[in-house]
Amino acid sequence: MWGLVVVAVRHGGAPPSWAEARTAWPGISHHALREYYRLSRGYPSIRLGVEVSTGRTAGPAVPGSEHDDASRSSNESSPASNSVGDRESDFGNRRQRSEMYDHFFLTSNKTQYSCKYCLKPLYKNSDGVTSNMKRHMLSDHPSELQKSESLNSIKRPRNSSPSNRPELTQEILVNALTEFVLETDQAFSIVEEPSFRRLLDLLKPEIKIPGRTTIRSKISKRYQKEKQRIASKLHEIPGRLSFVLDCWTSSNQYAFQGIIVQGISKDWQLLSLPLDLTILHGSHTGENLATQFFKRLMLEKNIDFSVEDFRVRCLAHILNLVCQTALDSLRDISGTNIDDIDPASDGTMVPVLTKLDKCVAFVRASPQRREQFRSQCKIFGLEEKELLLDVRTRWNSTLLMMERAFEYQKPLECTLRMESKLIGWILTQEQWKMVHNMTCFLQPFKAMTELMSKQDFPTISFCSLVYSKIFLHLEKYRVDAKRKLKAIDPKTGRPFPTWVRIAAKEVHEKLDKYYPSSDGLAYVVGTVGFCSSAIEKYRSRIKSYWTSSYANEQEISSEPLDESDENDLFMQLHRRHNSNDEITRYLLQPTISPNALDTGALGWWKNHESDFPTLSKIARDFLTAAGAGVPVERLVSSGSTLLTPKRQKMSPSTIQECICTKGWIKANYQEIFKHDLCVAVANKMGGGE
Repeated sequence: MWGLVVVAVRHGGAPPSWAEARTAWPGISHHALREYYRLSRGYPSIRLGVEVSTGRTAGPAVPGSEHDDASRSSNESSPASNSVGDRESDFGNRRQRSEMYDHFFLTSNKTQYSCKYCLKPLYKNSDGVTSNMKRHMLSDHPSELQKSESLNSIKRPRNSSPSNRPELTQEILVNALTEFVLETDQAFSIVEEPSFRRLLDLLKPEIKIPGRTTIRSKISKRYQKEKQRIASKLHEIPGRLSFVLDCWTSSNQYAFQGIIVQGISKDWQLLSLPLDLTILHGSHTGENLATQFFKRLMLEKNIDFSVEDFRVRCLAHILNLVCQTALDSLRDISGTNIDDIDPASDGTMVPVLTKLDKCVAFVRASPQRREQFRSQCKIFGLEEKELLLDVRTRWNSTLLMMERAFEYQKPLECTLRMESKLIGWILTQEQWKMVHNMTCFLQPFKAMTELMSKQDFPTISFCSLVYSKIFLHLEKYRVDAKRKLKAIDPKTGRPFPTWVRIAAKEVHEKLDKYYPSSDGLAYVVGTVGFCSSAIEKYRSRIKSYWTSSYANEQEISSEPLDESDENDLFMQLHRRHNSNDEITRYLLQPTISPNALDTGALGWWKNHESDFPTLSKIARDFLTAAGAGVPVERLVSSGSTLLTPKRQKMSPSTIQECICTKGWIKANYQEIFKHDLCVAVANKMGGGE
């Protein structure tokens, strides 16, 4: 085949046309000519001469070959070997590697660089050397340079530099593969796949790649090792621990009880760690969950537990129940199959939500109907999105379905009109208004559910806030002449529809059923730092618990006054202030709005621990409680990706070890990242080396 050897020569005119090139080099291939013109456009300051050879290389010469030697000798003898184009190419590569260019920008004449902070011009070095830039930053802007280095240290992985990176050994590789399989929910047999082994051979061919049996055994050993580490970590927590319980059924029909343990560290950081995932025997009721948990953990250690004071219901589950009550007003509880729809039926007797649910399911049931729906989205100028199906047990999925359907109302109606049996099932304008009113009614519940689903701060401190906001929202839909409540929609100035007021009344009654359970001591102590009404309502109760459990730990100074202090008014007031017990001084503190603290009550107690040393112990003990069972849901959320259809024979012990170990590894890396981030911020602020 004809080959191509590219030799750089000084500019002697414009490159020849395609026809001229074909005439000058009759044996050259189309690929070679395209490469020639590409290089010509890339380097406009030089002209490229082409030498046609009869080697086997199709394209540029292969390094180390005879053509490469000839090309190198031609370049060395040619004055164009140090051309501007070559230097610009090398300079561009250096620019990508240097971090100094983050602080400078190229001027319009492309001959100088200007500092982003003081606009001082610096000469543009043609070789790409950035030493002059670094000297300028060190002398004039050292703080900005230090800030950049701190941020870059966070972005770079740990041990990323070649000098700090450990040598790849058999043990390191096996540990890394174990974490890879766990964190990505891969099958154990992936390490035996030929393509995966070829990939690892590129790293270090002489290292033996383990098999799936070795990986499985390594997971069991890692599970025991991480379990011991978590036990040691829990012993370091100064206060009490709280536990979050929930049940989960795997796709291969095993019932598990998930347990999350929470505690507050010495620096007032909330720690939430998986404790165990055990087989659950019997029904999935809360009573059975508590019974098996006590048998496994509590009774063996003889720990006193008061259900009235220390049990916390899952507020997210309560919100799900009350929202399902509201949605039932628009839903046919008996249900209707889409395949059983009577073509002659006009659909007028079907409830709104049932009609919408079945129509969305009908569109999603066929690729052809989905394509028709996407075509209608293009016609109406809307972004192509899929309709969402709801899950009956999750009310927020029904809300998302209604919001998406209302947004894509026109494309949905046009798609349904293409099926004769569904024309009568299209929602009327009045029914679409009902869907919109229900989505507006459920928005506060959505916001409160998202609040209770957050992590890194104690959600127990927001339970009272959630209840108060929900009740306040429901008051808008009540009609009460004595309280001058007229249920007027502030957007339209008209009364709310009757069906909405009825739904709000049913939700209020449902919420009243669970609200008395929020009078437990865990709720009270977790809320008292925010709500002034709670302070007045539970003052005697908190003081009683303080006296019986914590007051004896308070150290009261009994040193007599010196004669020199008897006339010192300041010292007398200071002694009198310290003589008051902490609970009284705490209740005299101004009430704090929940919006003032992003991390709940932990930030306030961290700043006032020295003012209330004993009372802070109560806060540390009770703020560990979770207001919702979301941590357990988060733990088992990877169960669907772990138990794929090809892994349905996985044993319960393997499921337990994989899910728990994965949770422990992720928590450990998150802690490492937080530590590195704090170190970087401390370095930036001059608080560390």
